[in-house]
Amino acid sequence: MNTEDLKSIPLLQQLDDDELLLMSKYIKFLEIKRNELVFREFEPGNSLYIIKNGFVKIVKAAHDGSEKVLSVFKNGDFFGEMALFDGKPRSAGAKTSCDTELWEISKSDFVQIIRESPVTALKLVTSLVKHLSERFRSIDDKLVEAFDWGSDIRDWTKKIKKIVEREVEVKVLLVSDRDIVGKVVSFENGPGGIEIVLVDGSGHQFLIPYHAVQYIMTKGLSGHF
Repeated sequence: MNTEDLKSIPLLQQLDDDELLLMSKYIKFLEIKRNELVFREFEPGNSLYIIKNGFVKIVKAAHDGSEKVLSVFKNGDFFGEMALFDGKPRSAGAKTSCDTELWEISKSDFVQIIRESPVTALKLVTSLVKHLSERFRSIDDKLVEAFDWGSDIRDWTKKIKKIVEREVEVKVLLVSDRDIVGKVVSFENGPGGIEIVLVDGSGHQFLIPYHAVQYIMTKGLSGHF
């Protein structure tokens, strides 16, 4: 693998050329088609993944059999990192949103990196902690913002009902900074509160809890709410 490619990965930017060369021996390249699973919920975790090109959504099965999207990752993001440390089953699944290219670091290869270069492994773990801290801090801030924005659930429900009735196209911006464009076809009371059902232009259905929404922009109605 070309070490120049690895230099573009935020997670590996603390590593020098020799350390990147070591990493290139163990990082595997994967190509996964759209809507294919990278891993399933509850299966044993064995690898960390870094997105070279594409999008991956973290999904969890709901009680009614539907699929809930918890977060979406893009180029340069990593996911599945806990597999390197705790050996527990996956708490959620991961599925591609389009044809996607990934880099994979398996647990066995990570152990080998520790044996060959403890300093490199320590830098990688330090970078993981730093990026995870930034991710959690961002999520906390945005969840507070989202709950404040949706605090008046009665008003929120009225506006969603109006959007459903008028069948207008909307853009939903999630707290993960992912946006989804489509039509809200219904809304319902789920275990975690109000959830909207949105269908995008390709016919894919998303079940989105209101507290995961930053705002919704509409073409047929003025402004956003």
